Amino acid sequence: MAVEVILTSLVTEYGSKVGRFIWDKINSDESKKQKFIEGLDNKLGISDILKQIFGNEVNELLQKAKKTKKIQFTSNFNSYISLNIKDDDSLDTKINLLKAELAENLERLNQNNDENKDIMNDARMIFDNWSKKYVTTLNPTDEQIEQLAKLREILQHDNMTAKDIFKRLQPIFGLGGALSTIYIVMLATGAGLGIFAQMGIFLSGIPVAQIGGFIVISAILGYLALIKITDEDKIQIVINGIYKVLDGTTEDISDFLKQVRDEKHIKA
Repeated sequence: MAVEVILTSLVTEYGSKVGRFIWDKINSDESKKQKFIEGLDNKLGISDILKQIFGNEVNELLQKAKKTKKIQFTSNFNSYISLNIKDDDSLDTKINLLKAELAENLERLNQNNDENKDIMNDARMIFDNWSKKYVTTLNPTDEQIEQLAKLREILQHDNMTAKDIFKRLQPIFGLGGALSTIYIVMLATGAGLGIFAQMGIFLSGIPVAQIGGFIVISAILGYLALIKITDEDKIQIVINGIYKVLDGTTEDISDFLKQVRDEKHIKA
């Protein structure tokens, strides 16, 4: 409980990056954590609590936090960070806190990636814990639960191509939603961009009403089968899918094609 109370308080007060940086400094020392909790119990402001813990060094610490690009977590990764979400929070607040909780744990996964040989096991652990929190917080529909279950399957399988992932996502997110979820990852990693560019050119001449045709789908699957998906790609695709579930967004094919077109023009 202390971990989530401290982290939530700091992120609320200073924002995600600075809050996580300060939290890591406190979390590495049991006495600091205890002082922080005692300060909250005594109704002290966050800045006053930090002054008690760090003394004259607190301003220097805050400045250093603002300049830090990446946060190096020193805590044991096996512990899942759960933020405090209250029943009377607004829907937007709950969704934002769920996003923050997911980002918090994924940030730790990212920082441990170089030395972590069990990245997929850790990713599955994060997904399972987060999904339980999502279900108890938002009471989702059967459709949303099914969407999460399909996303979870992506983390279960080895040696996947973009085609394999598309075939799992298309029934629950639609053609455009599935393609855009994969496409975002390709933009980030650079993998398969040439293939997507060709696919964008091919699809741009087809009326939207015909996009669901068998020939078109077969062509798309042929392109996607050429794109190998790494473990990091799988995790990012699942994150993209989770955001779609949270935000209730399913992009139609015209939105996706516009995205492909605009990206092509930017690079031209």
